[in-house]
Amino acid sequence: MWTPEKHTRRSNLGRMAIGMIAALTVFAAVAYAFAGGLARVVVESTPPGAKVIVGNQVVGTTPATLDLSDTDKVRVKVKKKGYKTRTVTIKPVEGKTRRVKVKLKKAE
Repeated sequence: MWTPEKHTRRSNLGRMAIGMIAALTVFAAVAYAFAGGLARVVVESTPPGAKVIVGNQVVGTTPATLDLSDTDKVRVKVKKKGYKTRTVTIKPVEGKTRRVKVKLKKAE
C-alpha cells in the first residue's frame, strides 16, 4: 500500500544510492589518474599569452604549468589570435618537469 511516508523514504534512498555511485565514480577516476603518476609540463610560447588547449579544453595561458598523467602521450595546442596554431605531442615523464617552448608564426 502506498503511503507518503514510504514514498519519501524510497526517494531518499534512491538519492543516497545515486550520490554513493557518483562519489565512487569520482574516487575511481582520481585513483586511476594517480595510478600512473603525475608529470609536470611547462608550456612557453613566443609570443607569450597564448591559449594552451588539451583535448578540447583551454587549460591555461602561456607560460602555463600543467600536471598531466604520465600514462599517455598528450597533444597540446598553442593558439593566439593573429598567429598560426601549433600542435605539439608531449610524452610526460613521472616525477620530472618538462619544458616545451613553442614559437608561433604570424598568420597571413
